[in-house]
Amino acid sequence: MLDGVALQPRRIWARRRSPGARSAVVDEFRAGAAAQSRALFHSWLRSRGDDVKNAVDAEDRAEDKVLQLLVARRLGFTVPETLVSNDPARVRAFCAAARDAGSDVVTKLLSPLSSSFAASAGFFYTAVVDDDVLRHVDEVAHAPQIFQRRVEKVRELRVQIV
Repeated sequence: MLDGVALQPRRIWARRRSPGARSAVVDEFRAGAAAQSRALFHSWLRSRGDDVKNAVDAEDRAEDKVLQLLVARRLGFTVPETLVSNDPARVRAFCAAARDAGSDVVTKLLSPLSSSFAASAGFFYTAVVDDDVLRHVDEVAHAPQIFQRRVEKVRELRVQIV
């Protein structure tokens, strides 16, 4: 309400949707509660039909890094050699082969863990897989990650295909 006038949004833009369980939830139930909150929120967004500017399912596809790589390759873009895995032995072998060829490897998550860029929010950036990372590579067994041969940047272009 603004000066007695009820404001009705014409459209909803649902970007980086991350509703979840509040901190009062016991740790062992937090992930499940967050998943239920997201499911309900996504259902509500889908039920809004044309009120939602960007469809939930389309937004999910747009955030899918593996799908992005496959589409880019299909469209003829050069895509660096990529491994998506949670097998430490395969990750070690991939990194060793890249090093033997004179390349570094970078790693990134399949999806963001946070919708915030605040350091306290647990945001993880793409990182070079160095010796320190390789010492802890067994931890990748708990969740898959993306590993790619590093491409040295000459110029940065952000390409969007609609």
